[in-house]
Amino acid sequence: DLNDYSVKDVDRLYLDLQAADLEIKSGSDFSLQSNHKYLKVDESSDSLRIEEIKRPYKINDDVYKVVLTVPQSKTFDSVVIETGAGKLVLDGFTTKSMKLTLGAGAVALNNVTVTDNTDFEGGAGEITITDCTFADLDMKIGVSACHLTATLIGDSEIDCGVGEADLKLIRTPQTDYSITVKKALGDVTLDGQSIKNDETIGFGENESVFIGVFS
Repeated sequence: DLNDYSVKDVDRLYLDLQAADLEIKSGSDFSLQSNHKYLKVDESSDSLRIEEIKRPYKINDDVYKVVLTVPQSKTFDSVVIETGAGKLVLDGFTTKSMKLTLGAGAVALNNVTVTDNTDFEGGAGEITITDCTFADLDMKIGVSACHLTATLIGDSEIDCGVGEADLKLIRTPQTDYSITVKKALGDVTLDGQSIKNDETIGFGENESVFIGVFS
């Protein structure tokens, strides 16, 4: 069972969870539920900080969960999340800036909008991004597979390590973007078509995307 925590409307979120599964979803009001035994929740006038005091000892198949519900109409100033072995699910919210430092757990983002700057780093689990909008995306991931369906605004850079990148751009790639690929190992597909090394696709003047796949 999940316990309820009292939380208020804030503009900034910081979450550091190395063992627990984390879900942030949209709803009518702010609320926080968790079954984590060692959870620390701090609030200030404009920010909410959630972190583990220590990693819990796992018995059998116990799963420790943190579920944060935020108002659908809310736009955060910043969202900063650090994860470890747990799963990360983000669904249906807007923020000006977002920074994700990812661990080994699977990651799923759906209908997340970032209006100013977006930063992904790390990650060994599968990353699935659906119907999102990211401004100035800087994504540096490790050995994970990345499946991204999104609108990219401004200048974006995606470095996939030795992983696999499957990209579907919601706007028209050939006319709205200028996309450049550099790769050593791995494969990059755009809208189902493989892209060669040193290939540039599209002639968009406002949105640029650099994709790198290196060992």
